[in-house]
Amino acid sequence: MTASCDCWDHCGEGEPVQNYTRKEVEGRKEYSCTLCPLPIRRGARHVVIQFIFDGRWETERYHQACDALR
Repeated sequence: MTASCDCWDHCGEGEPVQNYTRKEVEGRKEYSCTLCPLPIRRGARHVVIQFIFDGRWETERYHQACDALR
């Protein structure tokens, strides 16, 4: 699946990303939120977005509340 990426600053001018996936998961360990400085605690439900940009896999994780702000 290819999506037009116009919401992420690091994608520049809305360049297309490849293999875009978004899912809600329960964390198996502690992670860092891509948007805010607070940790995503082990066991907390959060959003994981993965995609290929510029030939590299990228993974972003967000608290559910932070994801609602994007």
